[in-house]
Amino acid sequence: MIKSFICGTFVLLLVLVIASQAWSAKPPGGHLNITVVLVDFDQETITIVGEDLDFGGELEVTLGEFGPLMVTTENPTMIVAYFPEGGLPDGDYLLTVSRGNGQSENDEYDLTIGAVVGPQGIQGEIGPEGPPGPMGIGPQGEQGDQGEQGDPGGQGVQGDLGDPGDQGDTGATGDVGLQRVYREHRD
Repeated sequence: MIKSFICGTFVLLLVLVIASQAWSAKPPGGHLNITVVLVDFDQETITIVGEDLDFGGELEVTLGEFGPLMVTTENPTMIVAYFPEGGLPDGDYLLTVSRGNGQSENDEYDLTIGAVVGPQGIQGEIGPEGPPGPMGIGPQGEQGDQGEQGDPGGQGVQGDLGDPGDQGDTGATGDVGLQRVYREHRD
């Protein structure tokens, strides 16, 4: 009886050790989670970074209406897939990583590729006036119309007395005029 008790206890301990290892290998309730998506236009690849990207069954990556995309690399924290054939036009896309039908086996990411114009924002405040720019180059424009005559200016300040001028040349001799002769009166 003691022998069977020891044997039963050993089997029970062995079952508990195996079960605890199975429970600690992967916690229940894992969830595939995309955290960052990087687009490489030169290599035409999309790199998906996240957690538990290997959680679930067979992998399928779609990008909006394109997919499944061809996957080149996959591991628990990263998936690399090629652009669809023909490239991607600029736009907003819903990137989906799926490994099954369960909610925890799927995740989505809103991805904008290229220059997508959003709605017009509100007008900002007027900034301070900048310094004048450099003189532009180009042909000179036509002369404008003459402006209206301005008001006369005020009397200017009297200038300094100038230096005396050089003595002029002697003038020509004039005609002889009438002469008055005086006589003395004698008596």
